[in-house]
Amino acid sequence: MKKTLFTFLVFVSICVQAREIRNLKDLRIGDSFSIRITVPIEPARQLSVWEIEQSQKIDVGFQVLGITQDSVVLAIQPTRWFIYYQSPHDKRVSVYLDSDYVLYSDKKRFFYQFNDHSATASINTGSGKATLRLIPKPEEEKNASRSKKEWYTQPYEIPQGLGFFYFDSFFPDFSLNFEELIKASLESFIARWEDPAKPAAPVPWLVELNPERNKADAATFINILDASFPLQSNTFISLTHPGEIPEDRLFLKVGNRKIMPTKKEDNSYEFSFFLPLPKRAYIGDLILDLTPSDSLIIGYDKDTGFVFEGRGAANSAFTNAITKWYSANEDIQKADMENRLAEGEKVYQSTLDKNFPGMNSYWLKSAKLSNDYWHSSQQFKTYNKNIRENWSRKRPSDDIIPWNDDHIKSLFPSADYLYQPYMYADLVDNFFIYKAREANNSVMTGMNYLEGYISSYYFSDAVFWGYPRTHLTSKTLKELMVNSHLERSNREYEDFISKQHDPETLEAVIALHRQLKMIEPGANIKELGLDVEKYIPLKKNPDKYIILLVGDDKIGFNRNSGDYKTNIKEIQESLKNSLRENNLTDKVDLCLITSVSSKSKLEVTPEIENGIIFVPDKEVRDYEDKVVSKKRSFIVLKSNGEIVSRDDPSEDKLSIHFLIKLIKEDIENPKNQDSATGRILVILFTILISAIISFLAARYLITRRERIKRRIQELELKAIRAQINPHFTFNALGSIQNLILQKKDREANEYLVNFAKLLRMVLSTSEKKLISLSDEIELLDLYLRLEQLRVHFTYAINVDQSIDTENEDIPGMLIQPIVENAVKHGIVPNGGGSIIINFKLGFNTTALLVEVIDSGKGFPNEIDSLSQGFGLKSVRERLNLLSKELHLDIELKTGNIIEENKILGASVNLYIPV
Repeated sequence: MKKTLFTFLVFVSICVQAREIRNLKDLRIGDSFSIRITVPIEPARQLSVWEIEQSQKIDVGFQVLGITQDSVVLAIQPTRWFIYYQSPHDKRVSVYLDSDYVLYSDKKRFFYQFNDHSATASINTGSGKATLRLIPKPEEEKNASRSKKEWYTQPYEIPQGLGFFYFDSFFPDFSLNFEELIKASLESFIARWEDPAKPAAPVPWLVELNPERNKADAATFINILDASFPLQSNTFISLTHPGEIPEDRLFLKVGNRKIMPTKKEDNSYEFSFFLPLPKRAYIGDLILDLTPSDSLIIGYDKDTGFVFEGRGAANSAFTNAITKWYSANEDIQKADMENRLAEGEKVYQSTLDKNFPGMNSYWLKSAKLSNDYWHSSQQFKTYNKNIRENWSRKRPSDDIIPWNDDHIKSLFPSADYLYQPYMYADLVDNFFIYKAREANNSVMTGMNYLEGYISSYYFSDAVFWGYPRTHLTSKTLKELMVNSHLERSNREYEDFISKQHDPETLEAVIALHRQLKMIEPGANIKELGLDVEKYIPLKKNPDKYIILLVGDDKIGFNRNSGDYKTNIKEIQESLKNSLRENNLTDKVDLCLITSVSSKSKLEVTPEIENGIIFVPDKEVRDYEDKVVSKKRSFIVLKSNGEIVSRDDPSEDKLSIHFLIKLIKEDIENPKNQDSATGRILVILFTILISAIISFLAARYLITRRERIKRRIQELELKAIRAQINPHFTFNALGSIQNLILQKKDREANEYLVNFAKLLRMVLSTSEKKLISLSDEIELLDLYLRLEQLRVHFTYAINVDQSIDTENEDIPGMLIQPIVENAVKHGIVPNGGGSIIINFKLGFNTTALLVEVIDSGKGFPNEIDSLSQGFGLKSVRERLNLLSKELHLDIELKTGNIIEENKILGASVNLYIPV
């Protein structure tokens, strides 16, 4: 069975990878992709492709809503508008806007007006021309600044540096003709994609439009960011295995992605992947500053370390050289500050001179900023250290932050993070400590913002702004979640998710939360698939407890002392003594696991040999990857694998006391529950016996009558399920006949096959009470494609990602009559329009919401007259019968979509229990 499943998964994987998008006609309904459009602030200025300053960046997502013979219809959803340029009035001031961190006055996010597919583009697959349809919402008519077509904003004016100075503000107005920009950008992008000179070329990852620029608000570059379908690799790395990186660590970490290599015959490793933007990546501790289209060759020399060659080599060579110096000079004393900063400047300049010729403009800017942030961070770090160590003494007059230092004055943290300077996080963290201590030193504040993760989280959220706030709140929240059970951080987690909009940060926090749920109390450690599971004394019955500790050679109360043997012996003796004193020796097993490499640091005695399990280093790393709580923390679990606690650190001696207390409380709780449970069970047993006797007596009397009644209902349901509107059949066959008369044999054959497939599906589903949701969706897709033969309209079928369509069953042919009703009454009278079908899980995930929306004239006031139509009439009949036969309480609601007393369409909602 496992072999068959593996073969199937490999086959599916190959099929998915083999799908290539070579032209527009290869797209499918539901496919999506997003692009970034770069527009210069000054039309005459030539930008480099990755330049951040003096530019606008507009990120836009597209989803395929419909495909016809000669067009593809895309939903348009902008996701970001970024503006950054130097003020023309004061060179010390930058004009800045990032829609990720801005809300409208009514707390709505930018681009909310593009929801519900109210902005679409129809691309002609022959000419590549785009026709836009931007349906305005009522608030757009009242407030011009929220128009889909013409964007308007007032960016912020923010001084450069970390200190504040007064300047004359001129409140710049900024507008962008989005309709023109997106139309021109789409047509340019499609033209390069469908270039006749390059037939069957892959989707272009970058389109340069400098030669085509002739006016303001015109794109200079268009680059693709991501897609739901595979994109061709544009970045390549070849790595000779250096030996110091373990085999299981040989993967490339790019943001939240983990990219695995292909091993070659010469024992080298190759990485081939799509990279949308410049990005700092890691292989173990090796830093790679990558740019799209890099082709990097990494060798290893025993004397000099890693050697970089190929396109982009200088960028990574510089960063690895300079970061070694930064790491070796993290803690500078105040007396030595001036000399070390001067030395750092020399090291930076010499390293830059060596690599400058091969570095591109993006990573050169990043290198310059890394130097600025290192200098600034060291000064804040030293200042904070002096304040901490001399808090009760009078500070010297020269103990101040040098706000006018050239490095500090050149910083602009709101946008600098986009260049990924190496010491950015270090500077923001130290600036946070500076601001928190400043608040703590006031006699009017009653909270120490540096004590406790929760107070730090809310201080960061209240005082900071933009990406610095995102960095600080995400860092603090992750530390809070890792170091304590999730119930303590639920409020902060929900607050963070609701406020933050940076996709990479959000993804990282959500992924960590998901991992931590796997090791929360009540979860089972067996679900993690740990390599070390075989060493843990697990069994079926939860009759004992296990104190589990897995870690490296730093296990113990004094992990920084370097005396590993003393630490191990101390932790063993403390645990054993505490268990003996509390009469728990027979109820608790100790399981201490460490790596084989740590064994060499021990003088192995029988006592240590019997008390510790030594495992391959790879298995300890596997444990640390999956058990993402604080490293070297105790985990208390029951012998059946159920986790009781995970947040007691092994370096704290008090943890032993709390572990014993926790186990004793857990032992007592079931006893208290058992006595109460026993009394309840007696009462329930008496009630149950009485109910069974009454039930059996009644059942005998009604069984025969119910059997006959059920058979009648089954026949009625089967008859209704087998129905399909004869008018539709007539129209479909007439449309196919028309194609034949026009000599369009291929199209006629295609639609005839679809029509036959639809009839076959209708007949097969009539034999079943329930069918899979995937079959119902396929039937709807076939039906709507056939209806497009006689009237031009677009449609979209959206399915929530949390719904398993293959395993979710619903009554067959329940939704088709509703969709047919939408076509008949909403689309045909208008000669076209759109239909959207949404499948969502209800709020409590116990009901499937099916929403059918059309852009017609809506339901008339006399709603009863509509119920006589074939579509809704058959649905209501079926609902009555289903409630009797399957006891399904399916709810049907109809209504009009109304804005400003104007009917924009109709909606029918079905709530189906699942």
